[in-house]
Amino acid sequence: MQWEFSATPCGNFVSFYIDFLAICSFFTTEILIDLIVLVIFSQKVKHWRMTGGNQEKTNRREMRMFAQSSLASLGFVYMLVSFQFFTGMTTDLFWKFFHTTIAWQLSHCTQGAVILVLEIRKSSTPRLNGTTRTVITSRITQMP
Repeated sequence: MQWEFSATPCGNFVSFYIDFLAICSFFTTEILIDLIVLVIFSQKVKHWRMTGGNQEKTNRREMRMFAQSSLASLGFVYMLVSFQFFTGMTTDLFWKFFHTTIAWQLSHCTQGAVILVLEIRKSSTPRLNGTTRTVITSRITQMP
């Protein structure tokens, strides 16, 4: 379920500096990169609109990919918070198990829902007999 470190000075050092701070710095860096990309992307969109460029399709695709990446990052940040804080709030093994399991499940379910919402579209195609059928297709395409 969760790493347990000994209550010695060495165990406290490894627990705090190598486990906790390393993971926090990784996710902080990831969130900062997402924010920098958001600022750069918004500036480019503003520039394209001012110059009258027709980048609408590209903008939507890039924004969808950015949203997918950012929402996946938030799922992992939730797992970090759950592992480091929620499981430490209780000594009961059931609640530690519950928080750990829910963190993993919510992370994976969130990422699956993001893919469903952002990468799959619904379209209707006509059949030969005049009726229509609904087809689910993916927006995932090869990059040129």
